[in-house]
Amino acid sequence: MTIDIQSYRQRIRCNVQRIDEIFAGCLAEALTVFSAKGLEAYLDGAAAICGLGRGQELVLLFLEHMPGVARSAGEEIVPDVADTARMLSDTANAKAINPFLTTLPTAARRLKEAEPLREYFGLVTRVAREAPDGLLPLLQQIEHLLGQLTIGGLGNWIETGLKGYHSQPWRYGDYFSLQSPDSRAALSRERHGTLYVDHERRLGHYLRAFWELEIDCHPYSLAFDTLRRRVPHIARKGFHIPDVYDDLDGVRGIDRYRALLAHLAAHYAYTKPIIADNFSPW
Repeated sequence: MTIDIQSYRQRIRCNVQRIDEIFAGCLAEALTVFSAKGLEAYLDGAAAICGLGRGQELVLLFLEHMPGVARSAGEEIVPDVADTARMLSDTANAKAINPFLTTLPTAARRLKEAEPLREYFGLVTRVAREAPDGLLPLLQQIEHLLGQLTIGGLGNWIETGLKGYHSQPWRYGDYFSLQSPDSRAALSRERHGTLYVDHERRLGHYLRAFWELEIDCHPYSLAFDTLRRRVPHIARKGFHIPDVYDDLDGVRGIDRYRALLAHLAAHYAYTKPIIADNFSPW
């Protein structure tokens, strides 16, 4: 089937000439990732980014990065990316849009799901509104931070900075760039446990070796649950498990993950739901 590249190109409604140089390649990758609805959101998002009028580089970054981001975290995240870029433009944080888009593939690979990635966008929005001088330093460090912390740990670290320097906003830059001793100390407090994302491949081998099971695992954060604490569970998309496990009573975090996955795999293999509520995340 012949693809009418030009008809897709016209959907972007953007006169940036450099788009023509990369569009065919971006579209070819996008067609392997997106559904028809997702592709529409992808093209509309590129048009929205271009419409911000903040330079041609931004729409190029969006077109190049979004297929990979969608592959990591799901295509439903694409409109949220465009909305966050628009928020940055509207709150006089336009200089932060480029590093936000540039580091987004790494954030998506680390967080892996739409829900924690939206939590990350919420944190970016909060810093943009409450500590704009700290936003660029934060985004410059975000790949390092997400390599050390869960999304919950990142939220706690940001909260510490916002509260600690509320009366000294000129020091936000030092905190979010990890230059201040307080910042590094807060990072050390939040950096703990075994992160699922660092052991995903290893645990996937474990499920295949012991259970001959190929199933997706979806990590969730406990840090933002204030009313009811989530627990590991099975749903139609796969196993839902915590994004981090601390060592507990002499049991390593990685072994707690193994025990958890064995428990869920046994349910998956040998039991059936008795009532619909068995599938409830609670």
